[in-house]
Amino acid sequence: MERINIQTAQNVYIQHNMASVGDRLLAAILDYLFLFLYFILLILVSNYVVELPKIGFIIFFLLPILLYDVFFEYFFDGQSPGKMILKIKVVQLNGSENKVSNYLIRWSFRLIDIGISLGSIGMLSIIFSKKGQRIGDMAAGTIVVKLSSKETLGETILQKLPDDYQVVFEEVNNLNDNDLRIINDLLENVKANSYSRDSVQLLEMARVEINKKLGIESELPSEQFFKQLLKDYSYLYRS
Repeated sequence: MERINIQTAQNVYIQHNMASVGDRLLAAILDYLFLFLYFILLILVSNYVVELPKIGFIIFFLLPILLYDVFFEYFFDGQSPGKMILKIKVVQLNGSENKVSNYLIRWSFRLIDIGISLGSIGMLSIIFSKKGQRIGDMAAGTIVVKLSSKETLGETILQKLPDDYQVVFEEVNNLNDNDLRIINDLLENVKANSYSRDSVQLLEMARVEINKKLGIESELPSEQFFKQLLKDYSYLYRS
């Protein structure tokens, strides 16, 4: 399985397995199946409705079908139901969090990638692109990656802690998987580079951003602070 390095804003590289064409195709088929079942369900329900206003038809029939991908990928961290089942997801090439604009751009190009070409343009683009991107991905700066059990956050940072462990920073729940993975990578980077000036500087820069995001004021040194966050997350995750 081909791998890709994603460079974050903190100059930390995160490796991902690129989702295969087969995984993406099967995920799309599953999503279309779910949409078909939804459409059948609405038809059955509409038999019990005497008259549905035009605006009601648009809201209950057209919008959920048209915005299916945008809705699920935005609210479920880059995954539609089909992608969840196949364990693939949409991520940003620069390692940042996806925004609704990224999903909207990907969605808008579906007309070219999938609609008018019956999927042939998107398929060829994924096959011949070095990063496995369809045109919508290129425009949005995204790729689709495979989530394997060996690469889940739990396998990389979760620690065993005593039952009576006391959480210091409950605000850690406001961090996402990408934030925590970056923190873990930064700590490993500092050790690997023997606390070089550049690696320590990256750690301090990340500390500033995390403090802003969590609203935490702590006198702990950055390395100890980040280690504490990982411990707190491990305990809360397992609780």
